[in-house]
Amino acid sequence: MKSPNFVLWSLKGGVGKSSICANLAYTLEYGIVTNDVYSPIERVMSEGKYLKLLPAQEIPHQVLQTNQGILFDFGGYLDGRIRDAVKVSKYVMIPIIEADDFNIQGLISSIAELSAITNKIIIVLNKMKKEQMTLIKSELKKHEYPYPVFEISASSALVRVVRQKESIKDMARRGGLLAYMYKGVNEQFEQLINYITK
Repeated sequence: MKSPNFVLWSLKGGVGKSSICANLAYTLEYGIVTNDVYSPIERVMSEGKYLKLLPAQEIPHQVLQTNQGILFDFGGYLDGRIRDAVKVSKYVMIPIIEADDFNIQGLISSIAELSAITNKIIIVLNKMKKEQMTLIKSELKKHEYPYPVFEISASSALVRVVRQKESIKDMARRGGLLAYMYKGVNEQFEQLINYITK
């Protein structure tokens, strides 16, 4: 059965692409390709489940042709590799992590760059408190973007994904305090996953 590919991308670093990517990879049983030289992915994913591209390395042809489900964890300038990944992906998710001017401008610039090549964009408000989410949604409304927005609340869950090497869903399944603590953020990820996989 064919599994769609997805891209997590932003012009700006430090927005939580890799931790979101890791949780999606564990939940969906996907592989990850990253162009980030300093990505923690090799510490999070087992060997054979990720590919870390060198600065000038193209995405291997067989990766672009696969139907096994790949998450492209890409940042920086929208180069040919990122454009190639976008072409073979169902959606591109752009995360933002803070509601300050610097991060909002990074998001707006990322949307402007990406919307020139695709309209399959999803905005992810990552690790935020409600008041920050409200501020960013207001900013997005001013620009009249037609793109869906998903919320991932501030939580220790994504940090734990990286440390525990398992999905939030699996941690919550074990019950007890973790199920209680991660219920909200697990439901938010389920909403995002249901949308991108339907």
